[in-house]
Amino acid sequence: MSLRSGKLPFLAAKMSFFTIRDMDANEKWYSVKEFAASLAVGRDTVSRWIQRGVLRAFKFPCSSKKRTRKFNSYRISESERERFIRSWMTS
Repeated sequence: MSLRSGKLPFLAAKMSFFTIRDMDANEKWYSVKEFAASLAVGRDTVSRWIQRGVLRAFKFPCSSKKRTRKFNSYRISESERERFIRSWMTS
């Protein structure tokens, strides 16, 4: 897979993740911490929603010189936030 196909090899095959084509440079993107604070829920809850496919997010695999293992960093778009809030309020 390549950048031209719109998907990167590190993206999970789950439906809950955005691809490069889905990203809009003009749209605001929230971190898990910011998203959790805006809904008054915990970061673990938001991560669980992403893993279960309830919430779509863009996944950035990250590594650090200070950490011995790799970790994932997620970003949630403004439009996905609005969609989630609408669906959350109706259920």
